[in-house]
Amino acid sequence: MSYNFTVLPPGGGPYELTEWKINGQTLIGNFLNFNGLVELMNLLDAVPNTWTAQGVGLIRGGSLANTYGPLKIKSAGGITAVYNPSSMLVALAPDAFCAGFS
Repeated sequence: MSYNFTVLPPGGGPYELTEWKINGQTLIGNFLNFNGLVELMNLLDAVPNTWTAQGVGLIRGGSLANTYGPLKIKSAGGITAVYNPSSMLVALAPDAFCAGFS
């Protein structure tokens, strides 16, 4: 699972996570910046320390057993933005076959 951020909502921090649903349970919290959001996600998710920042603006992690909803984030200036989750698809190669080997 991943969340892609170009920027956090305009208006600066501190920011409020007003809603993040995991398996239907609404979770909330506060954070100061992008790295603080990653830390908060790891505190709130029942499978801790799976969320990591992957470069600027991309957070990956979570559990395949969970259903994750959008992150709804409000800035100190009162502007709310919604960040939808994306599934990460991993292509698996079929069994390798090398000619001449059996």
